[in-house]
Amino acid sequence: TQVPYTEWTIEQLHNGLIYRTPVPDKEKFAELAIDGGLLAFIEDQDLINDADIKVRLHRVKILESIKKLSI
Repeated sequence: TQVPYTEWTIEQLHNGLIYRTPVPDKEKFAELAIDGGLLAFIEDQDLINDADIKVRLHRVKILESIKKLSI
């Protein structure tokens, strides 16, 4: 049985989503303790200010990947 993404641990998030997206500093998500519960609430400004992802196209790809998870 697959665990819903909203219940992913920090490690599951890192291995499942972050590993496959253009996050320049993949460890930053772990450092910020972002897990599946927080993932649903991440917005563009969070990626800019907290995760330090400056490239807009990278942020778009990450946010689109999150949207696909919730389908």
